[in-house]
Amino acid sequence: MQKETIEFIHKISNFYKVKRPLVIFRKPNGITLKAYIQNNDEIHFLDSFNTQGFVFAPFNKNEKKILFPVAKCSVLTSEITTNKDFKITTGTSINNVIYNEKSKENHLQLVQKGIDFLKENNVKKVVLSRKETVECTDFDIENTFKKMLNNYKNAFVYLWYHPNVGLWMGATPERLINVTQNKFNTMALAGTQRYKNSV
Repeated sequence: MQKETIEFIHKISNFYKVKRPLVIFRKPNGITLKAYIQNNDEIHFLDSFNTQGFVFAPFNKNEKKILFPVAKCSVLTSEITTNKDFKITTGTSINNVIYNEKSKENHLQLVQKGIDFLKENNVKKVVLSRKETVECTDFDIENTFKKMLNNYKNAFVYLWYHPNVGLWMGATPERLINVTQNKFNTMALAGTQRYKNSV
């Protein structure tokens, strides 16, 4: 990455350090980094798709969707032209990974339920997940975000933060929606549903 892009990411991480709500992202195969830096720490919820901004929505459609409205944000952009000067330090150390036999057994049972569900029903895919608790020391959001940009060029890469909600980072090849001549197309790599003691 060129010097300007590295400085841009550093500038965004400084907003994180002073607990300003923000999102920085790059679209799949894109060369533009875009950031929304909210002017205060108020939580705005989406009540209409007529409001411009960045929406962060949970999988559960009944839960509120958080919005960083353009009108309440500074919107910044930077172009990525090269990765040659992209300095990445060594990885974050992970200590005290909590491996728990009960958690392992619960996960194995969940996997078996998923297998049984696939055999008994006319579905092609089931996505199972579990929570892992990992203690990280010296977590570096700048370095992690740069690694994600470098390693996942075909993905939507983002870092989302609100001091009253938390920090989310991700890279997904999944395109939520594509609009061409008023025609909406969606793509689902994984059908995600809340686990309710059965698959």
